[in-house]
Amino acid sequence: MEAKRPRIFYGWWIVGATMLVGLYVGGIIVYGFTAIFEPIIDEFGWSYATVSFAASLRGAETGLLEPVVGRFVDRWGSRPIIFVGGLFTAGGLFMLSHTTSLAMFYGSFILLAVGMSACGTTSLVTGVANWFRRRLGLATGIALCGFGLGGLVLPAMVALIAHYGWRPTFDILAAGALILLLPTSLVFRHRPEDYGYLPDGRQPDATPSGQNRATVAPATIAEPFLTAREAVRTRSFWLLTLAFSVLTAANITVVTHVMPYLPGLLSKTDWDYCFGALAPRPLVLVEQKDGWPKSGFEQAVATATAAYRLSGAEKSLLALGSRDVTEDLENGTPEGLLKPLVAAARTLVPQPPPPGMIGTLDGLRSRETVDSATGIVWLVSVMDAYDQQFVDGGYRLQSWSFYNDNGAAQQGRSATPLIFKKEGDAFVLTGIGKTRVNTGGGMQTFPFEVTAGSDEVGKGYYFGWHDGDQAGTANAGVVEFDNSVQDRMSIVTLDGQLGDQKLQLGGKYRIQSEYPRTYSIQAVSKRP
Repeated sequence: MEAKRPRIFYGWWIVGATMLVGLYVGGIIVYGFTAIFEPIIDEFGWSYATVSFAASLRGAETGLLEPVVGRFVDRWGSRPIIFVGGLFTAGGLFMLSHTTSLAMFYGSFILLAVGMSACGTTSLVTGVANWFRRRLGLATGIALCGFGLGGLVLPAMVALIAHYGWRPTFDILAAGALILLLPTSLVFRHRPEDYGYLPDGRQPDATPSGQNRATVAPATIAEPFLTAREAVRTRSFWLLTLAFSVLTAANITVVTHVMPYLPGLLSKTDWDYCFGALAPRPLVLVEQKDGWPKSGFEQAVATATAAYRLSGAEKSLLALGSRDVTEDLENGTPEGLLKPLVAAARTLVPQPPPPGMIGTLDGLRSRETVDSATGIVWLVSVMDAYDQQFVDGGYRLQSWSFYNDNGAAQQGRSATPLIFKKEGDAFVLTGIGKTRVNTGGGMQTFPFEVTAGSDEVGKGYYFGWHDGDQAGTANAGVVEFDNSVQDRMSIVTLDGQLGDQKLQLGGKYRIQSEYPRTYSIQAVSKRP
């Protein structure tokens, strides 16, 4: 009696597994690299060419490894190759998240190249092709949709990087590779005949009594066959190789550099002017980030303004700063097409900080680490996409808070609150508060007690702190921080050096370096 056949041919399960592997590996390694371009450059100061060379290294190694992977797949099948590829992918992502040098950065991409090769088209397409003949085109097309859908992973990666920073994001993706790729690899089977199937789920011919079905099934399949040596001698092989090479090179080049390149598109072109002349329409441009960086927004405003003037539609264009999108603006906008655009902008733009406030109460929480360098003078530049100057005058700094819950490990370290006023490219130290000692017990709030200078703050004034006391004794950091793409902290110095800074009332401090970080710190000022 013949065993009951499953309703769904097993080859389709392999197609589904191929889609998942392609989506995850392609989404992270191919499409996702563009998302870490800027964070890597910001942190290490490497050039674009240096960072993009990693993608070239990955592509070159992947190309060299594909024939080797093909031999292994022919011998052992796709399952063990994809399983090993998942391990290499996870290892490369984990190594990337802990990169501290250029050699380590390139090393992580070597591991990712091995993982990409093992989990790439050679393993996946072969795994599908072994199970289909008549429906091979359909099955392969569906299976390879995973690589195309991998582009959907990019927004998720950008969101993770914005929330957690790029290093924790790649730790998460490494764990995801282990959780998804390793179990999914077990779905793959080498050849259907080994499991009592025929390609496409066809029913085998009647099997003579006493004979094993798998031993006679292959005899019913007549297919042309070329050896590798014969294939490379054909014109079709080299035309396909050339076409695929050009397509892949163009695709990878664009995908890798698209996010770093986008700001360069915000320049004046003939098409911009044609758009303005032929199709003027209401437009609201809002500077989402208060001051970091401004160049892209300013270029967009200049281009749009010129185009709208050309068509005499100046009143249909609004260019606003992030603090300008208020309820008063919405109420004051005349009825028409611009009014709903302003209302929509209000829902999208982050809520600006209240007047006289630096940071938020929600931001005072436990974070990943503290600074190890001693005697740094920090200036709070950007938080939640807003420039952190005290925007209104007539305020006095009343209190300040920071968060440190590391207990005895960092107990006894000092922090001194500071007030700066921006003058040109310098920040003049106008106020020094009483030094406070960290208890290591979590959130700590203190009154701002002036020891030198003034507690006055207003437009152009910034809050900062010194890791040490006013007498000149320096220590490592107290305020906890995480990496963040929407916040910016600046190290300011008198002498251009990084640490062990002295406090000099009236001294002109200049920015020595800037970091995309979120610190657990807050300052509150009020009018008398």
